[in-house]
Amino acid sequence: MANLEYYRVFYILAKTGSISKAAAELFVTQPAVSQSLSKLEDELKCTLFIRSPKGITLTADGQMLLSYVQPAVNSLLKAEAEFAKLQNLDTGEVRIGASDTICMYYLPEYLSRFQVLHPDIAIKVINRTSSEIITLLRNGLVDFGIVNMPLENDHNIVTRTADSIQDCFVAGKKFEMYKGEKLSREQIMSLPLILLEKGTATRRYVDDLLLKNGIRITPSLELGSVDLLVKFAVAGLGVAYVIKDYITDIIDSGDLFVMDFGFDIPKRNIGIATMKNIPLPAAPSAFVKMLLAKNKSSDTKGQYFK
Repeated sequence: MANLEYYRVFYILAKTGSISKAAAELFVTQPAVSQSLSKLEDELKCTLFIRSPKGITLTADGQMLLSYVQPAVNSLLKAEAEFAKLQNLDTGEVRIGASDTICMYYLPEYLSRFQVLHPDIAIKVINRTSSEIITLLRNGLVDFGIVNMPLENDHNIVTRTADSIQDCFVAGKKFEMYKGEKLSREQIMSLPLILLEKGTATRRYVDDLLLKNGIRITPSLELGSVDLLVKFAVAGLGVAYVIKDYITDIIDSGDLFVMDFGFDIPKRNIGIATMKNIPLPAAPSAFVKMLLAKNKSSDTKGQYFK
């Protein structure tokens, strides 16, 4: 097969009808244009142009070749235009993996902001646990994941901190006898705890936290939704482990209060997970940059439980 550059030169020659004009458009010398044309004619074993003092004219073979080259060039130009749209964020798709908690409390603000800025970009959100999101990321089914940290180490995954969150244990009015009291280990182990089901990053974190403080528990209830954790705690069914930042309105209302287990609960992070050494397309990259930006337009924490 002939060098593709030869076909490019041929197309420009056919379009301009002049070696000098073709050379100017290609930013090369006229001898270089003539040489490329001669090599293409040698490869195809035909004459593509008739040379005359007035310029060049396509032969029958040249016209036949142009009928094939023209659609190919048009397709390439169309592809270039589409890629320009992608880079300019005029079109594209963002595929996000996010955990239940993040979908409910953290992500809506950013989705709204991004859609205002880029209304023609399609957004797909897949709701899974943080561990499952990493699997989706490895399989190329999402562009990036927004996950609760910490995660298990994976050398092929890069995580960057987007925000920090503060966990706490909360209870409803049924447990008000413990309000303001620092609980002992024995008291804590006697409480009916409501936790997320096993396999979630949050559940691993709280299990490790309790064990580090010498507390072994069997949850009274294990649920798959943070929304249910809060509602069950409000209903007096037990003490729930939740993210304090996202339920400040309920705490302020008095329906829940923060319990003192006698030890500090370190803040943990919300992370953006991407594949190592695989650059993000323009639209997902723009979304990640927005997530990592420190200046948020507004603070919407604690506003999604209504």
